[in-house]
Amino acid sequence: MWLAPSSLKGYSGYGIFTTRDIPKGGAVLGGPDGLSIPIQDYLDTKQANKDAKKAWIDVWDNYWWGRGVPDHVNYFAGTDVVDYQIAFGALPNHHCLLDSLHSQYPKPPFMDGLVDRFKDPSAGAFTYSRGREFLVNRDIKSGEELFLSYGYCRHDDEDIPDWTSRIFMEEDFSAAVDMIQNGLDFDIQGALIVPTSSAPLAAELLPKSRKELDEMLAKAKSKKERIHYLATHQGLNMRTPEWIRANGMCMENMIPKQSTISAIGQGGFAQFPIRKGELVTPAPLLQILDRSALDLYDSSGKKSGTQLLLNYCFGHCKSTLLLCPDTNAVLINHCSSRSNVCSSQGPNADYRWSTGWDPTSDDWRKKSLQELALETGRGLALEIFATRDILPGEEVFIDYGPEFELAWNQHVRIWKPPPPPQGPWITAQAANDSEGPIFDFLVTGNLRRTTQHPYLFTGCQYWPTSEDNVEAYRESNRAWTAMTDRALMTHYANSGSRYIYWDEEGYTNHADTSHWPCSVLRQEPNGKYVVRIHQNPWEDSLPWHQNSLPRLLHSYSRESIHYFVKPFSNDQQMPGAFRHSMMIRDGMFPAQWMNRKAD
Repeated sequence: MWLAPSSLKGYSGYGIFTTRDIPKGGAVLGGPDGLSIPIQDYLDTKQANKDAKKAWIDVWDNYWWGRGVPDHVNYFAGTDVVDYQIAFGALPNHHCLLDSLHSQYPKPPFMDGLVDRFKDPSAGAFTYSRGREFLVNRDIKSGEELFLSYGYCRHDDEDIPDWTSRIFMEEDFSAAVDMIQNGLDFDIQGALIVPTSSAPLAAELLPKSRKELDEMLAKAKSKKERIHYLATHQGLNMRTPEWIRANGMCMENMIPKQSTISAIGQGGFAQFPIRKGELVTPAPLLQILDRSALDLYDSSGKKSGTQLLLNYCFGHCKSTLLLCPDTNAVLINHCSSRSNVCSSQGPNADYRWSTGWDPTSDDWRKKSLQELALETGRGLALEIFATRDILPGEEVFIDYGPEFELAWNQHVRIWKPPPPPQGPWITAQAANDSEGPIFDFLVTGNLRRTTQHPYLFTGCQYWPTSEDNVEAYRESNRAWTAMTDRALMTHYANSGSRYIYWDEEGYTNHADTSHWPCSVLRQEPNGKYVVRIHQNPWEDSLPWHQNSLPRLLHSYSRESIHYFVKPFSNDQQMPGAFRHSMMIRDGMFPAQWMNRKAD
């Protein structure tokens, strides 16, 4: 995969391209794309930093995922949460007609087993959420740009962002085809005479000459075919694999694997040989003008923590500015010649400002913070390059700076683990990876008692049906707990055999928020389970929830049960979890951005 100037006409930014054919259903990459970072309370601008928060959202709103958030991220912090999906989740351009990407969740999607929160100071210092795996939903030819639909497919859609005013929508292509079918006029040289009453975007899509029109009519007969022809010929600048390699940057030099440093999660590993001085990965940057936008507050208005995102951004001790890479550059871990924790040779890579491939970065570095505050898009970029030859399979390291190292060593000295758990403890990853029956301590053994665990809660595949609205659930019955087991099953239970994943891939390919909170009540002789479904916070309240009645399912499959961390119980939300940005060197950081005293 390559990052190169987009093929979209009228757009000067970058896009994601392939230089190989990919058949429908084929994987874009060889595995998950880096990582994803949950961001909580992102809409809460009621606190003292509301202006900084709004400015942050204005820039970032087109890069994080609000819809399509995986269940383990949805449950991270209630309903006000988004998912910052690095690289392939954020870099492909938007196109409703030419959308070519489909994502699924990896196995495992959530890796909270990499550290021990009761032993490791690094607990909560990095994300446990893995990035999506991306597949193509149609045959893709070498040289094509890969597009992802952001959901904005009409100019009059509600809350549609300003940048879409210059984006070709299906209605523009349709209007252009209608004008073609109604007849176009050409001058004596064969050039198009643009209809004066046409909409500007639709007019831009018209063939510019009689020759172009004849070529289109020969290749596209139906209106649907002509719409697609205009989308691929008039709306795009065609690219070749050779052009992409000459003008783009490889995005597959580095892949995610568990780091060679213990208890710090994933790292970036070279997939191919990288020679000294060569580019490891580009790092387009999203700016946060005031790092206080990442502060979190409790219900009383007191600061309670900082977003995990801080750990994945570059900063400077004399500036409020943060610059956050939008590629898998965030996988690269810290190493320095000041310590031997990673390698006796020190780091094998370094960072520098982009060297010409980003058309705006040089000019943006001359802007003041006040001028940067007026920008609602991206315009700065770093790049990671090798400082010595890096072999395939070797982990890539850079130096985050002495301030970072000092802060980490201080954190290790003062860190105190949380109190030991009351009762059995298990990570979500271990609970989901276990084979055979569910652990006894996660099964209540009683039809009247729900699951209680200090860390986990249970999710069951579920969707409402007519069975949720039967008379039994519309009648209040405060005495239901006094009923016999047989009466409870007769009155309130249905078969749960229908509630299974869409296909044999299981959790990797399921509808988002389709896991409803549930309790596993007992195992049946056939190996299936009796479960109680609880109200999904993202769905309308159902009669059994309104009347506090048990929604029971028997014959429920173990494969449809998944374990999640309880909201606000993740390691990343523990008090005292390490937070510190990577540091940009003094000689690189523009003086006009230094707007505060050093800590």
